[in-house]
Amino acid sequence: MTRRPAQRTTLSVLAKVRWRPRRPARRRLTPTGALTNVRANRKIPRAGFTMLEMLVALAVLAMAGALASQLLRPRSPRLRLEAATRALCATLRAARSRAIAADAPAIVAIDLVAKTYSSPVAGLGRLPKEVAIKVNVAHDEARGGAGAIRFFPDGGATGGDILLALGGSQAKISVNWLTGGTTCALVSGGVAASL
Repeated sequence: MTRRPAQRTTLSVLAKVRWRPRRPARRRLTPTGALTNVRANRKIPRAGFTMLEMLVALAVLAMAGALASQLLRPRSPRLRLEAATRALCATLRAARSRAIAADAPAIVAIDLVAKTYSSPVAGLGRLPKEVAIKVNVAHDEARGGAGAIRFFPDGGATGGDILLALGGSQAKISVNWLTGGTTCALVSGGVAASL
């Protein structure tokens, strides 16, 4: 029989190994700042936030700040006048359409004191309290502190002009007596813009 040398060396190596108590692992900082175990070369987890988590949190805060700044600042007078003019123009156009469709007159009444307007189509609408209103309507439709524009089933109207002013801006709404067509324009700084 032949002997196997590999078994003999394995047995002799195992016989020479002695038990030693384990020393605590030495730790060192890597160039990135993470603690590593020198013996095992493993990273030791550190408490804290990752860079990605911090960036996501900053992005959420930036979006919340942008929304808050838009909600907290007061609206400009020009934008408030433009919104009120668009709403009143839409009401006048809808009243004309209703008069034609229902084959019955439709009236849009404007109260200069309360700064409101009403129609059977859109109900009650409010104008900004600071707005100055001038109404030029037919003599039969003017009553004290109120005026009205009546639309007829054939598409015509009593006609009239409505002037709104707020801050340095003005809006002019004209209703043609023959066609009942409504034109709206905003004048700001000498420049007219059709709405």
